[in-house]
Amino acid sequence: MSTKQTSIIIGGLVGGVLSTSPISVINCLCCLGVILGAMAGIWYYTNQEQITAETADAAVMGAGMGVLAAVFSAAFTYLLGSIGLVPTSEDQLQNAMQQEGMTEEGRQMLRNIQEYMSSVGGMILITGVSAFIYAIFGAIGGAIGAALFKRGEGTLQ
Repeated sequence: MSTKQTSIIIGGLVGGVLSTSPISVINCLCCLGVILGAMAGIWYYTNQEQITAETADAAVMGAGMGVLAAVFSAAFTYLLGSIGLVPTSEDQLQNAMQQEGMTEEGRQMLRNIQEYMSSVGGMILITGVSAFIYAIFGAIGGAIGAALFKRGEGTLQ
């Protein structure tokens, strides 16, 4: 595996962990967890290769890291929910349905959302939307990383 591929995986893992419940609140600050993950991946790459990454190339790598972060985050959140360490989306929706003042129509809408979110199609859709958004913020993080982590005289090829 090349250093570039390893860097993308590392950035995706860091972004995925930072985007996993319950610390995913960090992403309320403009997907900061994803940006930090991409920056970590670019730091690793420039440190290992002793080169300075071109901004455009680092942004492309960061986008890849963002997509992986979405996939890792979904997997980690699912695993943590299945072993009971974090509330699942079903648990959260059940709690919302028990709120005082909720109409029967509102409860039915939440049941429909719960059914869809727990289906394979719902999980794929949510992860896909996250991957798209995370790719954008990963590219931003990659570009920031390229500006911050300058090494050696060469550039990313």
